[in-house]
Amino acid sequence: MLWGIARGAVTPRTRSTAFIALALAAVILMHQLAGMMALVIGTGYALIAGWSASEGSLWQNRHRYFIPLAGIGLGFGLATIYWLPALTSFDAIQPLGQTTARIGASIEDNFVLLRQM
Repeated sequence: MLWGIARGAVTPRTRSTAFIALALAAVILMHQLAGMMALVIGTGYALIAGWSASEGSLWQNRHRYFIPLAGIGLGFGLATIYWLPALTSFDAIQPLGQTTARIGASIEDNFVLLRQM
């Protein structure tokens, strides 16, 4: 993903945007926490890479920022497909404290003793 961001800042092409989007979506779908860290690090890296590759004013070099940031936005949008079912059924989700207090279950019930094996 970082390679695609650097390439998109130096030579802005739509291929770089697609590569960044697919790489970020893959990281988010594989591991949520690592994906959120990659989102923050990638955004910062896109700003730094666009700034280091720019020559002249910000308005003249806006494509050096837009291509990597558009790829990050598209990748985040692709990964939200994974979250949509959870967001639509949010009213059916109960916090853990309510379920364990109602049932009377304990975390210790999830483990098996050696003599029970």
